[in-house]
Amino acid sequence: MRPVSFSLRPPAPFRLDLTVWALRRRPHNRIDVWDGRTYRRTFRWRDQPVEVAVVQTGPPETPELQVSVHGSTSGFEAETAFARILSRMLGWELDLAQFYRFAARRPFLGSLASRWRGFRPPRFPTLFETVVNGIACLQVSPEAGISLINRLAETYGWTRFSPAGRTSQIPLSFPEAHDLVGLDLADLRRLGFSRTKARAVIDLARLASLGAIRLEALEYLDEDEARRFLARLLGAGRGIIDYMLLRGLGRWQFFPLHDAGVRPILARWFHLSEPLDYQGVRRLLQPWQPYLGLVYFLGLLESLAAEGLVTPSL
Repeated sequence: MRPVSFSLRPPAPFRLDLTVWALRRRPHNRIDVWDGRTYRRTFRWRDQPVEVAVVQTGPPETPELQVSVHGSTSGFEAETAFARILSRMLGWELDLAQFYRFAARRPFLGSLASRWRGFRPPRFPTLFETVVNGIACLQVSPEAGISLINRLAETYGWTRFSPAGRTSQIPLSFPEAHDLVGLDLADLRRLGFSRTKARAVIDLARLASLGAIRLEALEYLDEDEARRFLARLLGAGRGIIDYMLLRGLGRWQFFPLHDAGVRPILARWFHLSEPLDYQGVRRLLQPWQPYLGLVYFLGLLESLAAEGLVTPSL
């Protein structure tokens, strides 16, 4: 079957590479795959694995994306569905003009925003994936958290066979809640999950698949309501809830302190000799409210640049 192909024009400025790296975080991420030019991900659509490939063909100031959808799809419906999904995931439904004006009045933040101009704040495609990611990455390095997610997707997700002749990595699909129903602790422990994390993922999948919780309802809750919901559901602390609110709901005002990957960047920016707790980070970054989540992503890009994985705009 021939792929469905179409083009999209995100608002300028836009850089696909920076946005995808902010989404995938680590080079060994096998769900959000980036080969230096093409972003690929496998989705489940109409109960079939569908692989989406995205290439940026226009420059950041006049961006254009070429999208191809491989799998059992119909043209118009696939274009409509995946244009909406990509708009959410790659952050171009959000207007950053006010943030750039805010940053321009603050020299250090303005220089950061200029360095990474074209980046957009990404989101996971579903809130179930967001919460499971948050659980997996809690209190471990980014490398360890992504490895857990890879093993979960490899074991319980769906993967579409790669077209003949392709030698690059095939993206794994993230499992849905009903894929994980019926698992016991030993199943996830074998993948490397701690007992506590395994129990949290299994309970979440069971409740979500039965309709006992509706994660998508979080979209319509204010900050306090969303926090209470997630705290009751997971017994989670503020740092991990901030991560979920930012990466799942696009709430820019939250800085996920539990992400170990950006702590060294904070220490370098502010010449810290000792690590700060949650409230300390909030106080330190208070002058940059309500954009702490965007500052987090800028810090993540700085850490990736230090490894030679991304190149700034300036």
